[in-house]
Parts: sequence; C-alpha cells; structure tokens
Amino acid sequence: MCKELSFRGKRKQKIMIYAQEAGGGSILALTTHDLLLDNKYDIDVVAHREGVKPFKEQGIPYKLLESFGYTLPLTVSDAVGLLSLLEPDYLYGAMGNIRLDISNGSIFQAARKMNIKSISVLDCWKGWTRFQGENDPMKYAPDVLLVIDEYSKKRMIEEGFCEQSVIVAGHPVLSQMEKHFRKPEMECERVNLRNRYGIDENDFLLVFTSQMLNHYVENHSVREAYYSIKTEKGKVVERILNVL
Repeated sequence: MCKELSFRGKRKQKIMIYAQEAGGGSILALTTHDLLLDNKYDIDVVAHREGVKPFKEQGIPYKLLESFGYTLPLTVSDAVGLLSLLEPDYLYGAMGNIRLDISNGSIFQAARKMNIKSISVLDCWKGWTRFQGENDPMKYAPDVLLVIDEYSKKRMIEEGFCEQSVIVAGHPVLSQMEKHFRKPEMECERVNLRNRYGIDENDFLLVFTSQMLNHYVENHSVREAYYSIKTEKGKVVERILNVL
C-alpha cells in the first residue's frame, strides 16, 4: 500500500471525485471547490446517495452514478468500466460504509486494479475497518488515506495501513465551522444561548451533535426504534442528557 503518487506526463491531469455519503461528501465538496478555483486539474464529480447534497449546496456540477446506466450497487467490473470511461489520473473519495452500498468499495478496488492512484478521506472517528473485505484486509483501501488527527492515524496503522500512506489532514468542515462560531458577532448568540437555558458564563458547556436521520429511514416507527434508548446510540444520548 506504500505507493508514491507520480505525474503522468505534462498534460493537464484529471481527478475523479466520488461522493457517496454526506459526511465525507461535505469534505469532498469543500476541497473540490478549492481545486476548481486552482484550475490545475480537470475535475469529474460523480455523486451517489447522500453524497449528492453537499455538491448541490455548493453549486458544484456533478453526475449521478445512476446516470451511467450501470446496475447498482456497482460491481468491480462495472467500476472498471466507469473509470475507463472517465479516464482519471487520480481517484479522490471518502471511506463510505460498504455495508450500506458497496459501490464505494468497488470503485476503489477497481482503481487499484487499473493502477489509478487513489486518495480517500476518513471523516470521522469510526469505520476503522471499512476498507477491509473477506480474506483481504486491504481490499478497498486507497493508496493514500487522509485522517483527522494523530489518534486516527495510529488506529489506521494498527488496521494495516503503512505509516507513510496515512496523512493527518484535519477536518476542513469542522475547521470552517469553528472559524464561523469564533467570529465576534457570534458572541451575542453564545450569550443568548446561555441565558435561554440558565447556564452561567463560568460553567463549561458541552454541545453534542450526532448524525441526522437520512431519507432512507422514512417510516416513523423505524425512526423511533432507531433512536430508542434500547439501542447503543440511544444509550449514548440518554447518558449525555442525564449529565446535562
């Protein structure tokens, strides 16, 4: 997995950006915006499922995965066909949950078969084994993995990545949010929030946010069961509420 990224000649290179989930898609959309402004690469964005929303919100042109006519979820063979059609020099994506949709894994697996250099983002502190397949611990792994912090890097090395292929890149979306909430004009909002809930200015305030329910969980009873205190996710929420 320890491969060096190299340039292919002097022509303008192409990056295929694949987004399948909202979390990773938000990072991909933000960095794609910068790549487009830089104008050093040709960019093809292919979006699927929740990965569509971040690009739509940023106004970045994209193509739907289903528009290429392949049966979904994507097989490795069809992923090879997709990459052959777009002819990217690099694949840039995120570590999606292959249990929900293996299309993400198939595209990275196909890139490796075709010797297309791949870069992936791990946008959270979970999903450490998403790149693993049956009988192949690095089945869906990219050539280079971008992680949030040193803890994530250490964990991914433990899972099989070599040290030089894991790069601590931070989390641009969280950094952007932090900058926003540190603006002087946000101080009034912070004061109003504390006053509204009777929280003294010297008290430490922890705000916990988690993943929103997506449109794939539409039935109300299913949503209730999903966030029931009987589930592990519900227990976490319950413990936090008890502390607060």
